[in-house]
Amino acid sequence: MATMRHLPWPTGSLVEIDGSGLGKIMSSDMSTGDFMYEVEIDGTDFRVTLPEHRLTLLPKKKRFQNVDESEIDNFVHNQTNKNTLSKTMYDLKLLRNYLSSIGEQRSIEQIPVGELSQILCKFFLGIRKSDGSNYEPSSLRCFMSSFDRHLKRLDYGFSLVTSDEFRKVREVLQAKQRDLKKQGKGNKENKASAINDEEIEKLWESCQLGDKTPESIINTLWFYNTVHFGLRGSDEHRSMQWGDVKLNRDSSGVEFLEFTERQTKTRQGENPKDIREVKPKMFSNSENANRCPVEVYKTYAAKRPKDYCNAEDPFYVATHTVQSSMKSNAQWFKRQPIGVNKLSSTMKRMTSIAGIEKKLTNHSARKHLVQKLSENNVPANQIMQITGHRNIQSINNYSHINETQHKAISKILSTPSSSAGSAASSIYLAQQNNHIQNTAASTTSSTSSSCVTIHGGLNTLISGNVYGGSITVNVMSSTQNCGSPPMKKRRILPIDSDSE
Repeated sequence: MATMRHLPWPTGSLVEIDGSGLGKIMSSDMSTGDFMYEVEIDGTDFRVTLPEHRLTLLPKKKRFQNVDESEIDNFVHNQTNKNTLSKTMYDLKLLRNYLSSIGEQRSIEQIPVGELSQILCKFFLGIRKSDGSNYEPSSLRCFMSSFDRHLKRLDYGFSLVTSDEFRKVREVLQAKQRDLKKQGKGNKENKASAINDEEIEKLWESCQLGDKTPESIINTLWFYNTVHFGLRGSDEHRSMQWGDVKLNRDSSGVEFLEFTERQTKTRQGENPKDIREVKPKMFSNSENANRCPVEVYKTYAAKRPKDYCNAEDPFYVATHTVQSSMKSNAQWFKRQPIGVNKLSSTMKRMTSIAGIEKKLTNHSARKHLVQKLSENNVPANQIMQITGHRNIQSINNYSHINETQHKAISKILSTPSSSAGSAASSIYLAQQNNHIQNTAASTTSSTSSSCVTIHGGLNTLISGNVYGGSITVNVMSSTQNCGSPPMKKRRILPIDSDSE
């Protein structure tokens, strides 16, 4: 009886080649009497014809995967932000060391609520750094948040933040924070500053930014992606894939890069509808082609490995170690992602080589984005669409007076108004109203809010931005008769107060 031959494996099937490599069947042929398959090697465009005995047909992926109950909690836990998870584990280790020092062997989730409250009160009062100095007030608050996250994940039943059973712990923490503030803690002396235009120019002059070397291309793309797309310093860059950035043209033919956002600090993915309404764009700079972001992107695309430009491949790839002797037509980059430590220290490395001594970190570029747009009177609700913030107060936290403005204010305060102080005041007002011809009544409407920014002398009456509503201002000379009787003066009775 003749042996029944099976049908040829369908096109698109995944196969294993010689027990190791992977491939995909593109076509089949039986003209020689045996099944022969044209197979595309996985990750390449290379195709090879192979007999069936060298191939192993891989099973189709199941539509419904078997999930063990123990995997559920582990999956949810692993989706926690890595930085948050790392911070929680570090703080719990510190608390376990404290429990061990007082002879307590139970984990905090095993300790009854009354006992745990007393233990945490003593912990917050007595905790010190390894050198014996006090922690910053914000660090103590972070400890509390870490402990609360851990107890919540294990269904402890009580919250350190909201439950009455832990009210004493919160009171102790607040009292401790007030005491630390009296000692001068909590001023965040080590926070990074925003990088300014002069310092950015130094980065260009020192070739830390540009397209002449593999290193400078990576630096420039990182900087442009931070400033134009509003990305945060490290994690959001690390998660970028090549397909997240698309090169397009607008209706007038101007080229631009468009970014599609992945998971971020403010948009974790729990709500599928919580996405950016406007995709950030980065337009070409025809006036200065040497600093054009689109041209840098094109150079990067040409120098990357051709088989490492798939949509799911990492955006930032490693550079070759020896760069000085590389030819312009050589492949400048490796087929592997750039290291996370190198990416997270990009700004620090650039400024060190450029000789910039000011404390600047990756976050300094994002602060520069908000600071510069604010100084140029771009409304906060428009800045939010670039940075990806969801709370307008976050924009205000980023924006501060710059050094030039601070100098002008100091000059005004230290000089009599009848002399140079008047000139300094005029200079300051001129700086503030530099864009008044375009933004004197800067009103931006959206589906949710409108923003009116008050400029010039009216700032003495109204400071900051006004959202919603309407404002009517009537300006009259002091000699104009308003036709109404003068208001009677009322005696104001003093009220005793403990406040100074």
